[in-house]
Amino acid sequence: MNQSGTTIPSAGAWRDRIAFEIRDQSRTFLDVALAAAVRGDLAPLIERSARLYQGSVHARESGLDLDMASVETAIEEFRYARDLVTVEETERWLGDRGLDVDDLTGHFLRRFWFNAAGHPAMSDVSGGDGDEPPPWPADLILSGEFTRLARLLAGEEIAILDRPGPTGPESDALLEGFQERMGLGEADCEDWLARHQMDRARLLALLHGQAQHAADQLAVLTDPARVQMLGQMRSDLCRAELEVIEFDNPFAAQEAFLCATSDRLSMETVAVESGFSIRSQSGFLRDLPEPWRIAILSASPGRVLQPLAGPETISLVRLVRRIHPGLEDPVVRAEVDHALWQRHFGEAELREIRWRTGGNNPP
Repeated sequence: MNQSGTTIPSAGAWRDRIAFEIRDQSRTFLDVALAAAVRGDLAPLIERSARLYQGSVHARESGLDLDMASVETAIEEFRYARDLVTVEETERWLGDRGLDVDDLTGHFLRRFWFNAAGHPAMSDVSGGDGDEPPPWPADLILSGEFTRLARLLAGEEIAILDRPGPTGPESDALLEGFQERMGLGEADCEDWLARHQMDRARLLALLHGQAQHAADQLAVLTDPARVQMLGQMRSDLCRAELEVIEFDNPFAAQEAFLCATSDRLSMETVAVESGFSIRSQSGFLRDLPEPWRIAILSASPGRVLQPLAGPETISLVRLVRRIHPGLEDPVVRAEVDHALWQRHFGEAELREIRWRTGGNNPP
């Protein structure tokens, strides 16, 4: 998507909602969207939302069946993850963000149709119905992407607190870099500012915050700091590849364990003979229940563990291999960087940022 062509709808209840306050100055949801547009983050997210919309159009025109039960299950999972027990709590959560129940249902309908249509490629569908506002603001907020964008802006605002503004040459360099990145000439830049109802002073403030924020990250995310943090997180970032068979009662699980250990049957054979399915599972140890973590850390690769209890089932687990974390792994590196930055930014966030939605949490 052409970054310079990104537009933000001129109407919508979400625009004027206050995302956070910093030293008595309010930043709205619109400010978050504008900062993302300046940063270059907004265009691909709008494109993703347009693909959801186009997928829903394609699926409906193709006559695919709607499984409303799946949509309702997805909505229930969304509410459960946010502890929204009642309809009133859900409506209040949505209202705090300038949305309503129709926005919530529409978002999950688009996701269902998009998946049902097989993730179709982009076409010339615009991403909205006639004069109706585009769905991307709701998609950003309900997908959780808006939370990330809000925290980015908060970090950028913190980065320039008590720091002098850019000098004349620094301002020129920031503007030139922005225009080059967005593919804008001087006249195009003025048109971009007009379409986004932003003046040069606000643009410069955003660019200055983004530049300082990037400089702070370079100072915090150093290789020595990464090595030290990895040492602290090593057990949490250890990954395990597992084979898992879930049983509905402990007696069947124990019998399967004896078949796998005493009779030395393979997990595939145990699954077939017991009538339960086998699956492969891989992930960080920190994401597993504590009894699983303890058992896996003390086991050697290839070993079948004593049956492990879950919330509703008993699992027979074979440790295929344990992968110790290293900074050359991009997933591990990203987790370490996130922990380092949160340690640096978290204190400043608690001190300087007052979130205005849901118990002082990011929107």
